[in-house]
Amino acid sequence: MSEKFNSKNTDEAENISDIIISNHKHIFHKHIENFFLVDYENVKLDGFNGIENRKKTDSICIFYSMNADKMSFDIHAILSNTKAAVSMQKVRVGYKNALDFQLSSFLGYAVSQCAEKCKKKVKFYIVTKDNGFNCLIDYWKKQGVDVYIVKSLTTQDEIYDELEYKVRKLLENENEDDIQFVLECIRNCPTKTAVNSAMMKKYGDGQKVSQVYQAIKPLLANKS
Repeated sequence: MSEKFNSKNTDEAENISDIIISNHKHIFHKHIENFFLVDYENVKLDGFNGIENRKKTDSICIFYSMNADKMSFDIHAILSNTKAAVSMQKVRVGYKNALDFQLSSFLGYAVSQCAEKCKKKVKFYIVTKDNGFNCLIDYWKKQGVDVYIVKSLTTQDEIYDELEYKVRKLLENENEDDIQFVLECIRNCPTKTAVNSAMMKKYGDGQKVSQVYQAIKPLLANKS
């Protein structure tokens, strides 16, 4: 019975190896610096914005399902011509948040592979609009791994979405409109006074402005 059990486990391990290691081996080469996991079911074609700027030191793994498996010829051409290493991962559906769980699992696998094979410390980016992945940022930062949530493959989004995550965490009790407004204030107002004035103009409520301003104050350190 023990021999049969071991044989079955070996077969399963070989199947998993065929799916993950063989299909993704090239995206873990030693020069990788940035690793993108694309939630294609969530971001669709918009998630590929900026792919033309990706370099040989970037790896892109695209997660899709039967619910979202259509791409234009233009996108196929772009994926073929990018300098980044690209791989596709079709996930199983039929369960709630099936893609999210499989992408999160693969992130752990990617972290271990990159730690073993890559020369430099790798930054990981989950390309999605799903805030549910934010919990992964805290977890991996405690492990010394940089994980960010971004909306596309553009460099600018790498900066903006790290800021967005911090604002959302600081203003977790605020509504979406307020969060987006505060983000715009931080990005576009050159000084702390300008941020405060913009919020006062919108809200006209000194108590609310003071509460929000104190929450985001650590993010304004680079403003005069």
